[in-house]
Amino acid sequence: MSTRIHVPFLAWVTARSRALTVLGGSLLLLVPLVASAATISVNDTSDTTGGRGCTLRDAIDSSNSDTPVGGCAAGSGADTIVFNVPPKTTIKLTTGAFLKILDDVTILGPGASSLTIDGNKSTEVFEIDSGTATISDLTIKNGAAGGDGAGISNFDTLTLTNCTVSGNSSTASTGGIFNGGYLTLTNCTVSGNSSAGGHGGGIYNDGVLTVTNSMLSGNKNLAGLGAGIYNANGGMVTLTNSTLSGNKNPGGDGGGIYNVSGGTVTLNNSTVIGNSLPGANGVGGGIGAGIANRGTLTLNSSTVNGNSSAGGFGGGVFNDGTATLNNSTLNGNSVPPFGSSGAKGGGIMNVGALTLTACTLSGNKAPKNAFSGDGIGGNIADEGGTLTVANTIIANSQSSGGDCVHIAGTVTDNGHNLTLDPTNNCGLTSAAGDLTATNPHVGALAKNGGGTKTMKLSNTSPAIGVGGPVQCAMFDVDQRGWSRTSCDIGAYAAP
Repeated sequence: MSTRIHVPFLAWVTARSRALTVLGGSLLLLVPLVASAATISVNDTSDTTGGRGCTLRDAIDSSNSDTPVGGCAAGSGADTIVFNVPPKTTIKLTTGAFLKILDDVTILGPGASSLTIDGNKSTEVFEIDSGTATISDLTIKNGAAGGDGAGISNFDTLTLTNCTVSGNSSTASTGGIFNGGYLTLTNCTVSGNSSAGGHGGGIYNDGVLTVTNSMLSGNKNLAGLGAGIYNANGGMVTLTNSTLSGNKNPGGDGGGIYNVSGGTVTLNNSTVIGNSLPGANGVGGGIGAGIANRGTLTLNSSTVNGNSSAGGFGGGVFNDGTATLNNSTLNGNSVPPFGSSGAKGGGIMNVGALTLTACTLSGNKAPKNAFSGDGIGGNIADEGGTLTVANTIIANSQSSGGDCVHIAGTVTDNGHNLTLDPTNNCGLTSAAGDLTATNPHVGALAKNGGGTKTMKLSNTSPAIGVGGPVQCAMFDVDQRGWSRTSCDIGAYAAP
């Protein structure tokens, strides 16, 4: 038996459906449309604004305002700026104004060797005033500024990846990057930046700075502090798998890093090499060619090598704060004669609180000065601070002033230390496991595996198998990250 539907009922259903459709459409009109973030493509390499093309300045203005500027698209939220430009392109800032970021944005370049943003030696290049910015795969160069950072000033959150920041200069503050917020560098190079009258030739940090797999090299201060990095009061710096190399400060302190009182600096698996305080106008006496620390400093599995302070104090490290060195190597640092300036601490000059555990200090220099007499403390000069040492090699300094010279303060010997100088050994002679007047038979600084160079123990080294069990339990791998199959003294563990 078939079922029939009455025609008036069908008409009622149809009318009701139409009414609901109209009502639904009306409701949709009441709901605001949510715009999405835009991908903005830069296709004009000039520094104009408001034209038919999309310049980088237009793209940033569009992202800041969420409205179209020139030939650029606009969205809402965290826009992405990309580049449709030929290879080896330089965008030169000719208006004399920097590029100001005011909102969340990602700027994706085609590669640091393919795209350069050039400040034309007339303006700072980027300033991040607010928002979270990510900039990758481009070069920032030839910025100029009277204050803050000539290359970049960051006051909020900035991530740099695969970038080069080079050849920027400031007359009063930071040459490369000023950070007053949160700054992360990954796979970046900060090089050849300079500051004529301020601090931080490479980076001035007044916030939180995280550096990974990066190089800071050849930066220069003419008179200030921290040619590579200057870390201000309250600043926090962490370097991992990174290198500070060849930074120079002729008239100031801290060739690689200057860390002020209240600042915190941590180096993990990193290298501080070839930084210098060459002196100026016949005056030496700079402090901390590698690192000058007045705050809190920690070195883990790191190498400080070949740094030099002419007639100064602390060729490798100067410590007037709290410094802790673990599983680390200091080699080839020096305080060479300069004029009549006296020199102390080829490897380390300590007037604060210094703790060394499972370290190797060898071949650092405090040479004789014809005017002021012998340099003091080829590896360590300890003057008025507190020095705590365990499971550490201190030997082979090239100084007539002694290997490790304790002038004043307190020394705590936690045992299992190996010293070569029978006289100038900071009194590290009487605790359990100490070896005195003993040659450790370490090799030259070399790539022995791991991320940093180390000094290999020879097969006949007396340091093998006599390390401190407490320290070997604390650090069950050596500087290279290799297991301590035998408990050895120093940063390198024999296989």
